[in-house]
Amino acid sequence: MFYNQTQLGRLEIHGDVFYGKEERTIATRLELNWVRLLSYHHLVEFLYGLAAHVVDATPQTGEYAAATHAISAAMLKALWDSYHISRFDPAGNDLDWGELELHLRGTPKWYFLRRDCQAFAELKRAGKIAA
Repeated sequence: MFYNQTQLGRLEIHGDVFYGKEERTIATRLELNWVRLLSYHHLVEFLYGLAAHVVDATPQTGEYAAATHAISAAMLKALWDSYHISRFDPAGNDLDWGELELHLRGTPKWYFLRRDCQAFAELKRAGKIAA
C-alpha cells in the first residue's frame, strides 16, 4: 500500500479455511507503518471503507460492530505506542511515526451484492472489466 510515493504497509485478504459457495467468510490483515503521515480523517475513512467491503454491515450479525471495535482498538494502540516513553530512551529522542495492525474477519455481503448487480454484469459483458 502506498501513500503518494511512500510505501506504508501491506494488506492481505484471503478466504477462510472452508471458503466456497456456501461459506463466504474472509479474513484480512492490514499492517500500516508511518500512520502519523496520514490525517485522522483519511485513516478512519480508509479503515471503515475496508470494513464495509470485508464484513456484513447488517446489525443482526454483529460483524460490523466487531469491526468498528477492532478499528478503534487498533487506532488506540497505535496512538499509545507512538507516545509510549521507552525506559531505554530517557531523553525521549525516539520519534515514532506510528504502526497500526488490524485484523478483520467477516462475510463481504456488500461486496457480493455489488459484484453481482446488473451494472457490473453489463461491464463484464462489454469487456470493460475482467471477468
